[in-house]
Amino acid sequence: MRELIMRAMHERSSMTQNIYHKQTCISCCFGSLNHIQHFAFVVTETRQAEPIPNIRSK
Repeated sequence: MRELIMRAMHERSSMTQNIYHKQTCISCCFGSLNHIQHFAFVVTETRQAEPIPNIRSK
């Protein structure tokens, strides 16, 4: 379970690393919301019918 989350997070950071380096102030405003939405989407796509894990519990 945790391995799956870490893999999804790593894939996301790899895809958006250059973009995040270019965005600073704007990223602070929109980044957290977009990150949570995209993260939930990635987990949903990966796990399909399984429930989305609680992101806040780490």
